[in-house]
Amino acid sequence: MKKLGIFYLCAVVLFASACSVFPSKNTDAGLPSVTTTAVNVTISYAEDNSSTVPVIVDKGASAFDALQKLTTDNSMPLDFNQSDFGVMINGINGVMSDNVEGKYWLWYVNGSMGSTACDQYVVEEGDAIEFEYGAGF
Repeated sequence: MKKLGIFYLCAVVLFASACSVFPSKNTDAGLPSVTTTAVNVTISYAEDNSSTVPVIVDKGASAFDALQKLTTDNSMPLDFNQSDFGVMINGINGVMSDNVEGKYWLWYVNGSMGSTACDQYVVEEGDAIEFEYGAGF
């Protein structure tokens, strides 16, 4: 009887140590993580000449990244300068800023003028990003 008790004790110890060597399965394994963000990008050349396009960018992308993706995917030239303050858009699809007429590319997020350079704003799911050609501030 004593031998049988020792056998059961050894079996329990072996089972317990095997469970600690093989961790339990993660129930989240296999679920895709969200790595992209969907936004709508509008390019407005004038009140009656604008288009809005849904754009999918990597999570953590900027408004400028979304604009670059849109222009690249649609073979539209994009002219910009990088400065210490951030990216300044000079032209989209051949429409260039005009210092004489005081028209520039301004950008908005969800209807409000961007408070930073467009490359410094991280887009969020569903954001409405607009690049508008018009009179400056």
